Amino acid sequence: MTAKTLSDDAYEVRLREHLKILWWSRGTPQKQLARAVGVNPSQITLRFKGEVAFRPHEVAALLDAMGVDHGEFYDGVDGGFHAEVYVGSIAMGRKRQKNYAISDLMAGGPSRPYTADELQTMAEGLQDLRIVDPEAARVQALDVLTSAFHHGVDAGVECCVKAALALAAVYRGRSSYGTAAAFLLKALHMAGCHGRMRARVLLALVPFAGVMGDFEAGLQAAQLAVSEFAGLRDLQGQGRVWVSKGNLLGQHGHLDEAVEAYLASLPLIAEDRWYQRLSALHGLGLCYVLKGELPQARKFSDRSVAAIESHSVSALQESGVRWLRGEILLSMGSPEGIEELRRVLDLCSKQNGSKLNLALISLRLACALWDHGRIEELGKLTSSLNPLLGSIAANNKLLQGTLAEFNSLAIRGELSRRDGSSVAA
Repeated sequence: MTAKTLSDDAYEVRLREHLKILWWSRGTPQKQLARAVGVNPSQITLRFKGEVAFRPHEVAALLDAMGVDHGEFYDGVDGGFHAEVYVGSIAMGRKRQKNYAISDLMAGGPSRPYTADELQTMAEGLQDLRIVDPEAARVQALDVLTSAFHHGVDAGVECCVKAALALAAVYRGRSSYGTAAAFLLKALHMAGCHGRMRARVLLALVPFAGVMGDFEAGLQAAQLAVSEFAGLRDLQGQGRVWVSKGNLLGQHGHLDEAVEAYLASLPLIAEDRWYQRLSALHGLGLCYVLKGELPQARKFSDRSVAAIESHSVSALQESGVRWLRGEILLSMGSPEGIEELRRVLDLCSKQNGSKLNLALISLRLACALWDHGRIEELGKLTSSLNPLLGSIAANNKLLQGTLAEFNSLAIRGELSRRDGSSVAA
């Protein structure tokens, strides 16, 4: 019977993979690791390949050399979630995107010299700016980080972590997950043992795990973030985590738990943190729609609309809020929903956004006009939008199908209008 090797044990394989990703993400020189372990550099390679087993004292020495917390590392190996390894593995799997992120940071420095106070003010405003204008937030966040990198302006750890988190959020919104992971990794490294900043990075990991389809990792990140903020006695931070957890639960169909999370967040979030409150209110409206509880859905949707009318939001954000309210009103038999859909169509037409959304909202509005017998308005809608929808559907089969339905309604509307005219005559 042969001796059990490292590669035979799933736990040891996981431990080795965690170490390998940490080595890659931190860029610790192989010679430095070899000195810490007390072996030749070639022996480090053999250990990472699994040809030689890591001894416990060697793992401890490697973690110390890389500056990794032992408790968090072993918790990650046991539970399958270690924040740095999680984002490191995603960035490592998308090296081209990761390199793009680094080139962003190295590209010539900031647009102009800044003082430390200016950088702190810029970093503080990034959270709201990225909602209204993601590209402006990206440029501003890069200015913060490159000012520190190129000119050595010491604006503090908190300032740089906020900038890295803003960049991660912007790239996540663009589906550039490797780049987002690279900036989350940078934020983790900069946060170090800073409790508040580490809590904010864990909070940012919840929606990131959600878009990656990793429900369990998102839940674990939320649990860790709540614990961190609770330890800091930060109610605002806890509220933000509950909102993110509600979004994650809702995305995966856990509607009752999502409602509980959103409701738990509202007493914790200050009135002036309107965006977090808006996210909770909109999430509650959507969950109640999916649960078939329309009066409750309308109550929270009305509050969402009131929030966007009081603050500057992106066209995409406003479209989502008004579209949901329009659908709720129509489902309750109210023609007010048509006016909300008109606003959404106007927003979709003005912004350079999703062509599919433009086609879908056009069709939905046409159906609503047909259902409410507003045939003349249907005719005007179809005649004004048909050329545009025809041009964007030219090379897209899904859009062609939407256009066919749109035209079908237009023809039926015209026939209905003519029949009505004949009867009147």
